[in-house]
Amino acid sequence: MPDPAESGDLSPAWQPSARLIHWLEDEHLTGIQLKLFQKDDLSNVLEFKEVVGDDAKIRDSFETKLIPLDELHPVRPTDKAQLVTATSGTMCGEFLKVREYGQTSCTVGRPGKVLCKKESNPSINLSELVQIYPPFRY
Repeated sequence: MPDPAESGDLSPAWQPSARLIHWLEDEHLTGIQLKLFQKDDLSNVLEFKEVVGDDAKIRDSFETKLIPLDELHPVRPTDKAQLVTATSGTMCGEFLKVREYGQTSCTVGRPGKVLCKKESNPSINLSELVQIYPPFRY
């Protein structure tokens, strides 16, 4: 195995002090109004705006504030017809609608898209989905 001190070009994997990338920092999620909650207050749904350093800028009712990334969690889908996006993978950042809701996964599809005969909607684990606010169309 090569000595990382000799290479000069150290990847974050070789640097113990390197910060891990948080899922909210994925560029595919930029501009999507994700629904989050703070770990101490499950009932208060927050709207994600952007990542600022190690914090997330969120909207809480009429107030905008910064909350540490590690204190925020995604609001998972709980029923059919909810708007969601994947937090990782090829569907990350796409606007999706829950077609079938299950205990561990959901079948999702693109809103307004009609499938051809041989097509089927994908199934995604609940742990990889987050609810979103509907986009504005004006």
